[in-house]
Amino acid sequence: MEFFESIKPLLGGYHVIGLAIVAALGVLGKGLGMLGQAAELHDKNFVRKRLERLDNLRLGVPDDRPIANYLDSAIEREKFRIASGISVSPAKMNWLMQLDATGLWSREQIRAVSKFLVTDTQTGVTEIELTSFEKIGAGLSIIGALALLLMGAGYFMALALKYDVLGFLAGCGVFCAFIFVARLFSTDFINYRAARKFLTYLKHNPEVTSNSD
Repeated sequence: MEFFESIKPLLGGYHVIGLAIVAALGVLGKGLGMLGQAAELHDKNFVRKRLERLDNLRLGVPDDRPIANYLDSAIEREKFRIASGISVSPAKMNWLMQLDATGLWSREQIRAVSKFLVTDTQTGVTEIELTSFEKIGAGLSIIGALALLLMGAGYFMALALKYDVLGFLAGCGVFCAFIFVARLFSTDFINYRAARKFLTYLKHNPEVTSNSD
């Protein structure tokens, strides 16, 4: 009880607002993560059923019918979506598969760069496009993440230095919550950084996606 009474000054004013925001964001992030996992599981089941229906439809269509090509393309996109978790146009799908064929990039990196792909409707060429808006968003993302880490470190130091073992343990818990929320804030920066890596790689290896058009 003495420990909790002694930390009351840290739980007043703007301190409690900061902790409340972090706690709320942490719970929201965790909830969204669980919801995303459930949605992904449902989506996979839904997509597999859709793929089965497409396969059944394709079996009854002669190869010389125009709809046969459409069904073949739809089946290919569904298989790609199941395997990668990415839903994009056929042009972008082919571009991503060429990049993945190098064996240099993880699934997470491929998914990150897919967010920055654009296809020119005139030439049919697919490429990575990073706008000023995305650059600003990435900058704000990392600034917010670093600010949260500094805030969490401040709480950790204050508790650990003033309240010994209990303060250290409480500070660790608070700091971990800040780290979790900071990671959520840094997503835009991580995706942008991955896209920049791809741009650098393709600058020196343009032949990798030269046939994507």
